[in-house]
Amino acid sequence: MIATLGWPFYVLHGMDALYLPAAAGAIFIWATTAGSVSGSLVFAWLNDRRGPRSVVVCVSAARPMAPALALFVPMVLALFPGPVPSAMAQYAYAAVFFFGGAMMSGGMMGFSNYLLELAPEKERPLYVGLGNTLSAPGLMAPLLGGWLASVWSYEGTFALGAVVGVASLVASFRLQDPNAEDAPAQQNGTA
Repeated sequence: MIATLGWPFYVLHGMDALYLPAAAGAIFIWATTAGSVSGSLVFAWLNDRRGPRSVVVCVSAARPMAPALALFVPMVLALFPGPVPSAMAQYAYAAVFFFGGAMMSGGMMGFSNYLLELAPEKERPLYVGLGNTLSAPGLMAPLLGGWLASVWSYEGTFALGAVVGVASLVASFRLQDPNAEDAPAQQNGTA
């Protein structure tokens, strides 16, 4: 959740860095929705084919994309000679919201399904309750992001989010596959 600490500030940053009009918010909502729907379809397919661990890894790979794009899109557009058309800037910056929407939709699906497959059947209510309780500090991420943006900068907040996102990707590779123990038994026909 800390990787998303910059999420509430992407619009403000885009308006400041790219001189976007407030109406760009409609494009960003569209991009978030498109990312969420696309992410849900892709991650549901991946969950069915490869299991929830693969979804968690892919979501963790998408996690640093939004803050990284929030940093890089203004830098890339600054390389163009002359003023960049507002429509071009809006659609380029919309990629931030597309990846954010995809990551959010896949995150709920992947982590919930991973937890359910990891938990023994009789202890699933305990695991789900504990998982939700342990994720509660992540609700403070926007407050931390706001504080960091006020004492540091939007760019610093996004850079920290991207670094934490990369760290979550590295950590996701270490997750055990909940079905790994069952695979040899099923292959031998003993299941």
